[in-house]
Amino acid sequence: MGLCLGLGVQPAPVLADSAGLWNVKADHFQCLLQNVDAYLATGLDPVVIFLTACPETDLVKIMASTSQNLAVSDVKTVDDSVEQPAEVITFTRAQLACLARIDPVAAAPVLQVPKDPCQ
Repeated sequence: MGLCLGLGVQPAPVLADSAGLWNVKADHFQCLLQNVDAYLATGLDPVVIFLTACPETDLVKIMASTSQNLAVSDVKTVDDSVEQPAEVITFTRAQLACLARIDPVAAAPVLQVPKDPCQ
């Protein structure tokens, strides 16, 4: 598995040292890569990306579609031993431009993506 620029997008291990990495679902990462130009066109810096809403870039629309009625309690248990895939990530415009050069070849459901793809 390899990337341009000598970067690596790797399958995420069960317990990941995520200090410099985002754990991202592969289909979300593919959507992000396919829509880098749309995210750059927002003019924001840093660019906030809601992976579950990809390819939507309008933050107002995203917030409206993800708002919930908090009066209804929905308790969910989370397995703390597993690093959960990110739902929201941020990149500077320069980092997002570098990310556009990545060619993912990993065939895993969750990938580790560098938080600074320009390094």
